[in-house]
Order: sequence, then C-alpha cells, then structure tokens
Amino acid sequence: TICLLFQACSMSVMWLVMARLMIGISCGGNTVAVPLYLGEIAPVNLRGMLGTLNQFAMVVGILLAQILGKPLGRDPEWRYLLGIGAIFSFAQVCLGVCVPESPRWLVMNNRIPEAEKTLELLRGTDEDAKKYIEIEVESMLELAEEEKQEMSVTSLVRKPTLRFPFMVGVALQLFQQWSGINAVFYYSTGFFASAKFADPYLGTVLCGFVNVLATGFAVELMDRAGRKALLTLSALGMTLSSILLTFSPSSQ
Repeated sequence: TICLLFQACSMSVMWLVMARLMIGISCGGNTVAVPLYLGEIAPVNLRGMLGTLNQFAMVVGILLAQILGKPLGRDPEWRYLLGIGAIFSFAQVCLGVCVPESPRWLVMNNRIPEAEKTLELLRGTDEDAKKYIEIEVESMLELAEEEKQEMSVTSLVRKPTLRFPFMVGVALQLFQQWSGINAVFYYSTGFFASAKFADPYLGTVLCGFVNVLATGFAVELMDRAGRKALLTLSALGMTLSSILLTFSPSSQ
C-alpha cells in the first residue's frame, strides 16, 4: 500500500523505479504466500478449485488494469492509475486481521490446540467434521516430522523419489514462461496495431477478457476434468496460438 502511494506521488524517474522495485518484491512474496496458504487451509476436495481461484483473481486484476489503461493512461491521470491498487492492498491488510493462521504452520510449531481450533473454524464443529479434523491433524503431524529432515536442492536431485516431481515442477514453470504469453500481454496493443485492427486497445481488452473466461472455465473444471487433462489441453492451445501468431501475415 505504501509503495503504491509512493509510486503514484513520485516526482522523478528514480522514485518511480524504486517504488516499482519494492512493489515487485512485495508481489513476489504474495505470489508465494497466497497459494501456499490456500493449499494449507483448503479441504482436499476443494484444494484444486481454491488454488485456481487465486489465478482467477489475478487475471481479473489484469483485465481491470487494461480497461482503466486508456482513460487513465495520460498525464497526469497515470498517477491515479498507479494509485488505485492501494485501495485493494489496503483492503487486504484490513481483512487480513480476520484471516486465521494456517493450521499446518501451527502444527509445525507444536501449537496443536490452536491448529484444532482453526480447523474447527474452517471445517465446522459437527461430529463428522471433528473426525475429519482428527485425521487431518494426524496427517499434518506426520508431514511435520518429515519436514524436520534436512532438505536441499541437491537432495531433490539425488533422491529418485523426489527427482521426478522436482523436474516436472521446474519444467512446467519454465515452459509456462517460455510459452510467450508475457510477450502477448505486454505488446498486444502493438500486435493489433500491426494487424491493422480498428481499435488496438479494444483488442488488448478482449485478450484480457478471454483470459478471464478461460480461467473461469478452469476453476469449474479443475476438480472434474483433472489437472493433467487441462494442462495438456492448455499446452496444445498455446502451441497452436503461438504458431498462428508467429506465421500470420501481419507478423511478417
């Protein structure tokens, strides 16, 4: 929140760069903490959907920024565009007071009674919920014992049981970044202008809308169709789209 206001009120390029740097660090921390927290509080049957909702919220934010980009992308309105994010971040700070601590983190720090109370808040207090909570706490205790063992990147590579999941995780992240989606979003207005689109800005907004729509379908289908099917279908779609974008007449 402070950095967003700082960049909106910046009086020089250096101020703006420093504010953007601090915002990038904060966003990086949130990008790691939010999915981790959601995974630790979500019941098993909703874990996939809740994890995807995080991505859905991100693409909705991107679409909102794209929509506001044209009316507020001029001087001095750009300051309002950069400062609007402070509203949402401040709301997150206020609402964060009501968010319970992660039960898994509590178990890892030997605060079992607090973890059970948190799970009761999240799962309910009826008999079925209590049985589920007991099983969940036992599972967390087992995981906590395993996590006490020393772990390093070299051990992830050396141990056959960890090597394959580690390689899959790294490969998925690398190919996601190499797929070219960042270039499409960053330079979409230029792409549409080169393609003689009547309103290149509208094309950019439509890209954001399609992104939101596709992520919404993923939220609905995540636990039905399975992760692998959605991943394969998405990879196929990105491949075909990249080929069409690369070899389209306007890109020559």
